[in-house]
Amino acid sequence: MKQNRLKRTLGDVAFSTFFSLPSVLLYIVFMILPLIFVIYLSFTQWTGAGDINFVGVANYQFLFNYSDFWQIMRNTGVLILLHVCFQIPLAALVAFLLFRTKQGFRFFRAVYFLPSIIAATVIGLMFSVLLNSDIGPINSILRSMGLNWMAKSWLSDPDIAMYTVTFIQVWQYIGYYMAIILAGMQSISDEVIESALIDGVNSRQLAWHIVFPQIKPVLEICFIFCLTGCLKSFEHAFITTWGGPGVASTTLALYMYKLAFSSSELGKGATIAVIIVIGALVLTRITGAVFKDSDQGGKNV
Repeated sequence: MKQNRLKRTLGDVAFSTFFSLPSVLLYIVFMILPLIFVIYLSFTQWTGAGDINFVGVANYQFLFNYSDFWQIMRNTGVLILLHVCFQIPLAALVAFLLFRTKQGFRFFRAVYFLPSIIAATVIGLMFSVLLNSDIGPINSILRSMGLNWMAKSWLSDPDIAMYTVTFIQVWQYIGYYMAIILAGMQSISDEVIESALIDGVNSRQLAWHIVFPQIKPVLEICFIFCLTGCLKSFEHAFITTWGGPGVASTTLALYMYKLAFSSSELGKGATIAVIIVIGALVLTRITGAVFKDSDQGGKNV
């Protein structure tokens, strides 16, 4: 009996290993090894050709002593803050309204989701025209309405360029998070919703006390996607402002691109990549801790 059980266990292990090995190898080759190489590059000076010169922590010292780097970190912080404060709450609100909609559900779901399936470069080009300070229709409409004071250099004013780029991103991906949150809401048992409605709860109570607590894991995933997506933000700033004026709308990912491929400083670019990875890990852990604490607080109540 023991020998048969041992053979069966070894057979299961061999079977699992055989089918999981290809994916593990692919993960190692395309994720782990490149990450290790990037970490190594962050301690070197390299132009992409010729010898790789080891410089220790010089790249990190350069960045931490460079004023533009801290401006770029501030830009990324603004991006994260506005996404967290507006994108996810608006997506959750739209998802709940659709969840409670009986007529035109599929139409409105498609309308809200449509911008998220359009390439970011197309959205960037579209808003580059719409927000052009001279020929853009947004300023033309404002001036025709006598609101000249509201007409701005949306993409070239250093005081508002970052907020403009952030608005474009928030608008485009609301539908993406709406679809995820809506799918979570649709997984809630109909009996739970019907029981709450029979008990006389209104829409606000239904959303706040029943629906959203039921989909906390979905909301957590959305926040993680949102935070890590902000750290990787590239296309919108690249297309609309090229990170300008100066570095007023430059994000970490765009700065990495400029250093690595425009200035041929792959070592410094790799350093930014390492900072992005660390930031993503830290924000993911913080998000997990916040949702874990909220779950424990709810249980204690």
